[in-house]
Amino acid sequence: MNYIDITYNENLQPKTEYPDQLARYMRDRYHIAESSSFLEIGCGRGDFVNAFLRLGLSCHAVDKLDRHSDLNASVSFNKINIENEKLPFPDNSMDVVFAKAVIEHLWDPTNLVDECKRVLKSGGVGKLLILTPDWKSFIYRFYDDYTHVRPYTVMSLRNLLLSHGLENVYSELFYQLPILWEKPYLKCFSGFLRRLGPPKQASKSKFVRFSRVPMVLASGEKG
Repeated sequence: MNYIDITYNENLQPKTEYPDQLARYMRDRYHIAESSSFLEIGCGRGDFVNAFLRLGLSCHAVDKLDRHSDLNASVSFNKINIENEKLPFPDNSMDVVFAKAVIEHLWDPTNLVDECKRVLKSGGVGKLLILTPDWKSFIYRFYDDYTHVRPYTVMSLRNLLLSHGLENVYSELFYQLPILWEKPYLKCFSGFLRRLGPPKQASKSKFVRFSRVPMVLASGEKG
């Protein structure tokens, strides 16, 4: 068994509608046009790249593990280690590069950010979207995943993208609750729960759990 089979075993992490909800939110928020070229770094079992494919994007994916059986056959897949290998795509070829829960697994993020920037289309057309656990919220549970090696905060992820020359960089706490995307005024309740401090164990309530452990979402463009 490999990392995906253990950590993302469907008995522990069953498939849900969340990947499709997140993909639609990202499409609408960042004005991603249908048929845009899309690359996911660290696609795992394919939940998110499959969701973007269903939106009509031209999808590519890379991971350091072999292609997972759940990855849609229409997704172009390459096996690489993004920490030290180049992406197998030309310069200025991608409209969107997406990495969710990947960068915290790398000792050194330099190659990832440089390679993402290289393949993004220039002139502010290409967008880099990174999601990673917020260290301040996950502090007690971050290392429950034995492959987590480097935590990030809103400030550190923002500064990382800026230091690599990305433009229009924005970084924020991101709540994985679709109801908050539709009704942002409810964020005050999630904010109150988050101020209770990082939880030492997961709550059975999804609203409480994802209110207290938001992620960091950072975006940037290639000038």
